[in-house]
Amino acid sequence: MAPKYAVVGSGLIGSAAARHLAEAGNDVTLIGVPEERSAELNTFASHHDEGRVTRIVDPDPVWSIAARRSIERYGDIEARSGINFHDRAGLVYSSARVELAAEIGAANGAQVVLRDAAWIAERYGIALAADTQAPVAVEAGAAGAINPRRMVAAQRALAAAGGAALVDDRVTAVDEHAGGVTVVTTSSARFEFDSVVLATGPYGAAAAGVDLLLERRLRTVALARPVQPESLVLPSLIADDVGREDIDGVYWTPPSVFADGNIWLKIGGDALDVQIASGGDDIGAWFAAGGHQAEADMLAEVLQASLPAVEFAEWAHKPCVVTYTAHGRPYVGQVSERLVVAVGGCGGAAKSADEWGRLASVAATGGAEDPEIGWDTTKPIFVGDGAYASVRDERY
Repeated sequence: MAPKYAVVGSGLIGSAAARHLAEAGNDVTLIGVPEERSAELNTFASHHDEGRVTRIVDPDPVWSIAARRSIERYGDIEARSGINFHDRAGLVYSSARVELAAEIGAANGAQVVLRDAAWIAERYGIALAADTQAPVAVEAGAAGAINPRRMVAAQRALAAAGGAALVDDRVTAVDEHAGGVTVVTTSSARFEFDSVVLATGPYGAAAAGVDLLLERRLRTVALARPVQPESLVLPSLIADDVGREDIDGVYWTPPSVFADGNIWLKIGGDALDVQIASGGDDIGAWFAAGGHQAEADMLAEVLQASLPAVEFAEWAHKPCVVTYTAHGRPYVGQVSERLVVAVGGCGGAAKSADEWGRLASVAATGGAEDPEIGWDTTKPIFVGDGAYASVRDERY
């Protein structure tokens, strides 16, 4: 009998893993909480959103390779699903490691040039806080933004078309035993599988009793509604210096249509007053609270200073959670004979989620190690591993 697989978690990585498993001819079930039941089931996800940065430029070759591979598949996923999610808006990347990031990006096919802050100001109307003589990377081609809601919808549609079963429920327990893995949901449904992929974001592998070394940072993103959105054409942006002591870098995605029908520009960042969640209850409370007004105000100030000629009609904010790992890359790999994890996006995994999901599917089926992204580079790290004192705190 053919092995039966499950993917627990129907977000960006989980839906991708299910698609790859299904399209390879495997018997797979994708189990996850639909957005409309998040509050009811006290299970939340940051991919219920309209904007994520996509790019190949990166100072870490593993991230750059994963992004390139995923981006190369965007067009096929959009065409076959009929759901568009990719915006080729371009990217402005200002970082202390910009030259390394541009070099690695170019080696992986990025269309990237180095400019300076004066050029950026003249071309885009963006006032960077960094040294005006410092190089700034401008990536064209496929760089820009993706819509995570629509990407998940596209992946789920293709997974279902490939034969995957979709179960809209929350998993409460994952029990590995000699004969397989039992998965239990809130509706008391019980499923038996031969192997399970846990792609459960900030919730880690807790449902299976596996304690991964993760840091779940409770963040707030700010939203700004331009007075004249039709005339505001912007690239995505990443800047690690915004001229303030209380924020360690920001990103934004171009103005896009949100669920309320309005056009918003989204900005997020790393306020230095970091709040850490200890588990699912903290995450639920954070999403119920709606984020932190003070952090939203800081981000709004940065945005307005960066776009001095732009007038905004309205401001809003929403909660987010960013999950960091010990080595600064997602944990993708086996944690036991029948369990695979694919968690820990480190604030940058959305763009490359299709590749992280593919690698998870390879791990679940016992496929060959990737020659460029070996299992050691995404190895899951457990709490108590003496080689790692904490998560890696480094921007990409």
